[in-house]
Amino acid sequence: MGDSFVIAIDFGTAFSGYAFNITPREEKSEPHLPRWGKEYGFDSPKTPTCILFNEDETCLSFGYEAKMKYKEMSREEAKKHYYFEDFKMALYSKKLSSNLEIKAANGKSMKALKVFSESLRFLKEDALRTISRNTEGKIFFPSDFTWVLTVPAIWDPSAKQFMREAATQAGIITEGDEEKLVIALEPEAASIWCKKLPSEGFISEKHNAESLDQSAGTIKLRFFCSLRKDPVYVDDWGVEVVGSFIVDMTGGGKVKLEIDFGSTEITATGTNLISGKKQTVKIDFMTTDMECVIDGDDEDDASVGTEQSGPLEGAD
Repeated sequence: MGDSFVIAIDFGTAFSGYAFNITPREEKSEPHLPRWGKEYGFDSPKTPTCILFNEDETCLSFGYEAKMKYKEMSREEAKKHYYFEDFKMALYSKKLSSNLEIKAANGKSMKALKVFSESLRFLKEDALRTISRNTEGKIFFPSDFTWVLTVPAIWDPSAKQFMREAATQAGIITEGDEEKLVIALEPEAASIWCKKLPSEGFISEKHNAESLDQSAGTIKLRFFCSLRKDPVYVDDWGVEVVGSFIVDMTGGGKVKLEIDFGSTEITATGTNLISGKKQTVKIDFMTTDMECVIDGDDEDDASVGTEQSGPLEGAD
């Protein structure tokens, strides 16, 4: 099937929807946009971004159906359920973690990650059902597609990472096929659509640097972030460690550091130019314990730990 099969989800503040393309790469692209709400007298390209859970926190419905069901509930029924509407902005200007909770319409709280992941799960499953109905019942799986999820440009990196985690929990991607999920900034997606550019229009910047020769042992590369413009030491206020890894330098050699920060996520890779061994870290802006997702030739060597006081020279 290749990467010409695409499902793009627009998870909006007030309304959400999706479009899909299952046209072979060699043919002219024909994206499809389903319509919503006909059973309630509507006919729109998107459905309200609202979701309804029962008292056991099981998702019951999303969109127009959730809105109508909650509206028709008695006061006593509504007290037992969880109804969330316009909840996307709960991620804006907040310090995010997997334990963040948001309040439902009746004041009850639920983990935000579950609210977002179940919303994405609904859109994912609806998209797969819609595609199957239009392909003579052929069964499709999430792994058959490249998925695009839009996020606002004003969100900070932790919110974008939060959405990737929600997409993972929703079953959009699984371990090993993370590259099939593209997090796209909404202005970039709009620009690409208007200009009708290919997917290569999304530009990622890569910055390289090489260290001095190292005779033996290991080199630990540490990464920090700060909203301040003039930090000097890593233990200054407002400076946080967001990741680190260790490159094996047994036998000596040089380390090449590559930092890719032009897209919605930041990754860093250290390569021993003699042995070719690599370590890669995805910079973690969300979790409070600063655990990073590591992949590399020797994951046991990767580490994130307590950092010692020192100047910020060479830190990202």
